Amino acid sequence: MDNDNAATANAAITGVSIELLETPVSLEYTAAGHSVASNWHLLARLRTDTGIDGIGWVVANRGGLVRAMASAAAELGSLLTGLNVLDHHAAYRRMERAANWVGPGGLATMAISAIDIAQWDAAGKILGVPLYRLLGGASDRVPAYASDGLWYSMPIDDLQKSAAAHIAAGYDKIKLRLGAGGTPAAEAARVHAVRDAVSDTVGIMVDGTESWDEATAIATGRALQDAGICWLEDPVDHRNIAGLSRLSAALDIPIAAGERLYGLDPFRRTLAARAVNIAIIDV
Repeated sequence: MDNDNAATANAAITGVSIELLETPVSLEYTAAGHSVASNWHLLARLRTDTGIDGIGWVVANRGGLVRAMASAAAELGSLLTGLNVLDHHAAYRRMERAANWVGPGGLATMAISAIDIAQWDAAGKILGVPLYRLLGGASDRVPAYASDGLWYSMPIDDLQKSAAAHIAAGYDKIKLRLGAGGTPAAEAARVHAVRDAVSDTVGIMVDGTESWDEATAIATGRALQDAGICWLEDPVDHRNIAGLSRLSAALDIPIAAGERLYGLDPFRRTLAARAVNIAIIDV
């Protein structure tokens, strides 16, 4: 092993620092019943003895408990000093064990994730390898859709303008948030309005923001299906696996869910129940 490779193989974590940033949104909106005026970014900077830092972050769209999350991340990061930066699983297990009495769950997992992402970033920089390849990916391109500025709190005219702007920017799929308490026909009308503002070839997805009970979700899902959407996300509470399963069986469009599931076990249960067609895995 030459000196450069030896230095890379022995790159050690020397510390982790945490910052909490509030970034106001350009236009306040309502999602899942909550008003959002700003997003909170938990930033983790992981330092190594090579002089190379890794950056990781997670985003919360509400301020509740974000300071507690930052405090947890700082404490968890202090456990990694001296570990080889390439020992991702050892680092994750160490943090997971330290937080197991308050997790797995949102706050603990998000605090760990910011540091975990920073560690992968540092490892990729040290090895000179793009992250997708470091993770085993075979492609350097992925499809993308746009979802900003498509909130259910927006007037129809503004919604149409926002959708058209995304298509003009090069996107061919967009995702609307629904679930403001309207009838199935009213929810479908917003989809039709957006369709009028874009071409027939644009894929329109809908995020129900876990807003409906099961009966409403089925009725609304059928109306949205007739309106031509290409997936329905989070139509009911993510804990209602049986309801998601019945909804998947009742509708022809794909059901997507999972961004509020933490760890592998909830995904195993959800997939085993045939509750979703598309697993949304929050990084």
